[in-house]
Amino acid sequence: VKIIQVLGQKAELTRKLLSSEIDIMCVMQQQQENDNLIAIELAKEKMGIVGTQSQLQMRDDLEDQSTVFIYPKNDCSYRKTFDNYLGKYLHNRRNVIEALSIETIKQSIVINSGISVLPYSTVETEITSGKINFREINLSKDNEISTQLVYHKNKWFFPLLRTFTDYLVHEMDMS
Repeated sequence: VKIIQVLGQKAELTRKLLSSEIDIMCVMQQQQENDNLIAIELAKEKMGIVGTQSQLQMRDDLEDQSTVFIYPKNDCSYRKTFDNYLGKYLHNRRNVIEALSIETIKQSIVINSGISVLPYSTVETEITSGKINFREINLSKDNEISTQLVYHKNKWFFPLLRTFTDYLVHEMDMS
């Protein structure tokens, strides 16, 4: 068995999955909307506003125009959640940064460059170390994010791949 981790954007990975270039993918996203794909939810993700302690204490009023929002890039799987939650505060705002990666967003927050909305699992290490604070937000069902195991509905799984995916689902159910 050969497992290769392929990093890429959701659209690119979905194309590879549909063309059988890859067998499965694990993604963090809203509910899968492609009729040719099957998604198994592995874990619901807590979403929250993230920033340094001083940013989150001072920024109780998100309408404050001095608050800098750090966006995930446009094709990020939870950008829609970001827009739906913070969109009403972004009208005519000049203090917006669009970052290319979660790591860039995290590092920008650590150096006090702004706040963002991120899944807890992506900032857990920084929260534990005290670099970043997390204020959980309540999302509507339409905006919920989960980690999903996704595969083509017509894909034949050789036995070892089936065993691997069953193991992954079982382990995630246990956590």
